[in-house]
Amino acid sequence: MNHPMVSSARSRAVALLLTVAVAGCSSAQATPQTIYVTPSPVATESAAATPEPTPTPTPTPTAEPSAPASASPSASATPSATPTPAATSSGASACTATPDLKEFLVKSASLLSFDVYCAVLPSTWWMQNIAYKLPNGGMLTIAYKNASGGQIEVDEGNWCPSLAPGCWTSVSNLGAANFGDRSGSLHVVSSSPLMYGLWVSPGTTHDYHMLGAGMTQARFAAWAAAMVKVPKP
Repeated sequence: MNHPMVSSARSRAVALLLTVAVAGCSSAQATPQTIYVTPSPVATESAAATPEPTPTPTPTPTAEPSAPASASPSASATPSATPTPAATSSGASACTATPDLKEFLVKSASLLSFDVYCAVLPSTWWMQNIAYKLPNGGMLTIAYKNASGGQIEVDEGNWCPSLAPGCWTSVSNLGAANFGDRSGSLHVVSSSPLMYGLWVSPGTTHDYHMLGAGMTQARFAAWAAAMVKVPKP
């Protein structure tokens, strides 16, 4: 199934600013599910000693019941202090995301054929949405947001399998820039509202497409260069 292409750079900008939905995914999103199991304390019995004229046997020690573990799962991606990543999400420990979404990133990296990248943003930012698809080379879309209205969207893989204008047209080319450890080109995608974009290998099955609004050019370029690769398990 091909990923739908956006009609124009301006419509991409408006879509990023006015919606938090994941761009271009018509199929159901894979949603991680965390199951928490709380062990119950094991009751122990203490036999009453019966007075006998014979010597009292030495008692056998028993383990004290452990306090039940407590957990407060949070499925929503809301602003919070940087959490300590779970062991299963250690490969995405640097990523801006809640522990469950870090696990989802690790799962995505294990299933998709291309390298998966995530953003490392200040504590005022959070991951708002993430989704992937496997057909046609696979694709991954991640959306980030902050409390000031800033937004970033990252599309990876075969998200737009052509060089259609709706996917890649920009107002101006600002020159070379980095997307993590990859080289790309920096663009002004829209002047009203002001939106920047960064392209790597456009139109291929392993391209990277990053959009940002509500920030300066310098900050957008710096955050694009700070993208980190999620190791494949």
